Amino acid sequence: MTTPALSPRALATSVIRRVLLDDAFAAAALTAELDRHVQLSSRDRAAVTDLVYGALRAARYLDGRLSRLRPGLSLDPPLRALFWVAGYELTFRPMAPPPVVVSDAVEICKSIQRSASGLVNALLRRLLDDLTTSPAPPLPEAFVTGTPRWLRRALDRSLGSGEAERFLAAGPLPPPLCLRVRQGKRASWMERLQAENPSATFKESPLVSSAIRCFGGGDPRRWSGVREGALVLQEEGSQLIGQCLEVRPGEIILDACAGRGNKTFLIADALGGSGRVDAADLHGTKLERLRTEAERLGIKLGDTFEIDASVGRGAIRTAAYDRLLIDAPCSGVGTLRRRPEILLRRTESSLGELQTLQRTIVRNLAPAVKPGGTLLYAVCSVLREECEEVIENLEGFALEELWRLLPHREGCDGYAIARLRAL
Repeated sequence: MTTPALSPRALATSVIRRVLLDDAFAAAALTAELDRHVQLSSRDRAAVTDLVYGALRAARYLDGRLSRLRPGLSLDPPLRALFWVAGYELTFRPMAPPPVVVSDAVEICKSIQRSASGLVNALLRRLLDDLTTSPAPPLPEAFVTGTPRWLRRALDRSLGSGEAERFLAAGPLPPPLCLRVRQGKRASWMERLQAENPSATFKESPLVSSAIRCFGGGDPRRWSGVREGALVLQEEGSQLIGQCLEVRPGEIILDACAGRGNKTFLIADALGGSGRVDAADLHGTKLERLRTEAERLGIKLGDTFEIDASVGRGAIRTAAYDRLLIDAPCSGVGTLRRRPEILLRRTESSLGELQTLQRTIVRNLAPAVKPGGTLLYAVCSVLREECEEVIENLEGFALEELWRLLPHREGCDGYAIARLRAL
């Protein structure tokens, strides 16, 4: 039997508390929490995951209802997290009878802030009463309703009003994990994965021939193919970005915002042992992890550059690369299915600041491309402000092709990708 401290509601509250207090990504905080409690059943692990993503998706809607129930009330982050978790279950996802949910929330509150347990009890009971006279819409509709007005306007400008609503309401939630097949055939790996994880579902990606969509199955880091390095975790839209670069053996390529190195490794695999891929990033610690992972996967890297591309190119030489990938820092709006906490952090002013940063990075790095070479610019955002308006009028380059990937259409995260040719 699950103890109150290890109940799915308590663990989900702890995860969201970290999101609010530490600016943690929900996915990373959730993984860390589940890793700490390996004794949890698969059912409880699934419940924690559902509660975290559902509560964050419903958060702005629940805040709106709370403001009507208790005008002027401001909950501190731990209590706010608890209200979201219990409120999501009571409003959208009944996993247990309402009295059980309320009682569990009160017990959790006693371990967080005992003096507030009466307030939490009263708020949740008032919410239940309010729901009988004013039922909530389906969760996708509530999420759309709770989207900030500035973002709705930006999405409407970029996608059109009907398309913007479909984008915001896209499922499944959370979206599937995705694998990239590095070694062997995809069909063979799907058979092996299914045999190892009979409770999971594996589907071929219709977008990328190397990608497998994974539904369920627990922690993929424990799967044999991932441990062996024949499979790597990589979102399929991210894999498609690598394909849009159109790598050719023998070329010299720079992944300029390499991060964890997923695209760097994809480029190296595409080069097939010829040519060279270099990697650059703002954070030296990320480059160290990238080199360590490359060694584990048996991938030979070229040079690595720790640079601040908002200032300049550092040691990166002019006209040194056949192809340059700039996967720029962005709002992450395209990943809302996976990272609903983004709506709690981004503001209209931050969008303008990001655009300025993106333009600066592109203009500082663009001279590294050889004449006739390719610059591929990508963001995990679907907004014009972060793509078309960033690359327009880029001196010395001509736009060849532009793609916009949408979760309700392609099934992957949302991206904007532009391929330009150096004149």
